[in-house]
Amino acid sequence: MKYPEPFDLGALRTYSLHDRPSKVGLGDFARPLSAGMRVADLLAALPRQLAAEDLRAAAAAVAAAVRGGRPVLLAMGAHVIKVGLNPVLIDLMHRGILSGIALNGAGIVHDAEIAMAGRTSEDVAAVLGEGQFGAARETGEFLNEAVRRAAAEGKG
Repeated sequence: MKYPEPFDLGALRTYSLHDRPSKVGLGDFARPLSAGMRVADLLAALPRQLAAEDLRAAAAAVAAAVRGGRPVLLAMGAHVIKVGLNPVLIDLMHRGILSGIALNGAGIVHDAEIAMAGRTSEDVAAVLGEGQFGAARETGEFLNEAVRRAAAEGKG
């Protein structure tokens, strides 16, 4: 077996780690969680970077809107429903934090299936090739009947 030629490192220019600008430092690290933490403590303990910063900004914006008496509308994909965060969303609505929710089309499917059967989310890979994805009879009948009734009543 022939081995590749070694890479020529002659043109490589190194620099000091201590002189290099870095995106993350010790002050950006998360802090350990402890029993009895409030949500505000949890948010403050998250790392000071990437999505954790976005989450803190979103939480602050929602809190400011609620304190200011403004509506908070949540637009989201169906995964939030399908992975079981429904009780959290319902609680946020009951407490007046969320004023409304907008979902994509899959959201109504997961919500209806959970209401009708207490379960949702089929194995797409197992049924897609057979043309059976999204073919649950009860789901289709229920949703189509709801659309038919709404149209007959001039709604929607």
